[in-house]
Amino acid sequence: MEHTFVLVVYDIEKNKFRNRVAEACKDAGLVRVQLSVFMGEMDAERRWEFFKKLKSKLSPESFGRIMVLPICRRCLGEKLEAIILGNGGKGEKSKEEGADVDLEPEVIPESDQNPLALSGNGCRNP
Repeated sequence: MEHTFVLVVYDIEKNKFRNRVAEACKDAGLVRVQLSVFMGEMDAERRWEFFKKLKSKLSPESFGRIMVLPICRRCLGEKLEAIILGNGGKGEKSKEEGADVDLEPEVIPESDQNPLALSGNGCRNP
């Protein structure tokens, strides 16, 4: 069975439930990429079982939303990312002055050529 990357994104109001979801993601071998975002690889069957497990972590009092988004390798390769490592709010520094900044500017073409303007199910891969 083919593995795809998954992005797990959640917004859950109460810490108790949010922590349960985060622990389930870690237990599944996913890596935290932001506070409420995890990423890893799963096949379709495991992804469905994992989603059901995540849903079971919520209750009517949890007020939240969880999304498990499959991403093919090719689409993942087209991601745009900017990583900014600040200096703790001590004022701005340029890279030459020691700030850890990793920004690669991306040129976004006009709408009909925009790599982010996807149609259909979002994946252009065969």
